[in-house]
Amino acid sequence: MTTGEGIFYGFLVLGLIGLYSVTKDRWNWKRLAKWTVVVVVVPIVGFGLWLAALSYLSERPQVEQALWGIKPGISVDELVFLKGKPSGDGGEHWLYGNSGEIFHVVAFRNSKVRSVTALAWDGNMSSLPSLQGISYYSTQVDIENKFGAPDHVSVNKDKTRRTLSYLKYQLFFTLEKGKVVALGVLDPKEGPLEFEETPVPGPWVLDPEVALPTK
Repeated sequence: MTTGEGIFYGFLVLGLIGLYSVTKDRWNWKRLAKWTVVVVVVPIVGFGLWLAALSYLSERPQVEQALWGIKPGISVDELVFLKGKPSGDGGEHWLYGNSGEIFHVVAFRNSKVRSVTALAWDGNMSSLPSLQGISYYSTQVDIENKFGAPDHVSVNKDKTRRTLSYLKYQLFFTLEKGKVVALGVLDPKEGPLEFEETPVPGPWVLDPEVALPTK
C-alpha cells in the first residue's frame, strides 16, 4: 500500500466514524449493516466461489479435441483444405514445417488422420507446446498425476523412449530421459500408439522413432 492509499483509507475510516456519530440517533445502522452485507459482501463471496470453481475445472483433465487445428479422424481431403500440402510426404505420414521451432507429423490410417504429433526443430524441446499443462518440462509422474495411469505404454526397442497413450482424453506423450520430447492427439477408435519396429521411410528431420510412434 502506498502512502497516498494509506491516507485515503485513513480519511475514509474517520469519515465513517464521524457519519455514525452524527446519525446514530436517526439512522438504523443495524439495518444498514445487513443491507451492506447483502449488497457488497454476498456478490464478492459469490464471485470468489465462481473463480474457485473455474480454477478447479481447469485443473481437471479434458478430452483434447485437436492439435494445431487438426482433429483426429478427419479425412485427407479435409486436412489438405485446412493446412495445404505437406512439406514432406512419407505416404501414411506427412510432415508440416520447414523452418522455425515446431513442426507437426500427421499419421493416417484408412485415409483418415490417425494422430498429430508436435516436435521441435534441432532438439529445441523447450519450445514444444503445452497440452493441459504438460510440456517438455513435465515428467511421467507429472503426466500420471494429471491424467492417471495410461491406457497403454509403448517402449522402443532400445528401451530409451516411452509413449503413454490416453484413449479417454485422445492424448499421448513420448518421453526420453524422463522428459516429454513429443506430444499429440490421437483417434481413440484406432487404439493406442505403438513404436514402429523399423524406421518409417520419409523426409523426416528427426529420428522417426521420436516422431512416429504410430503403428
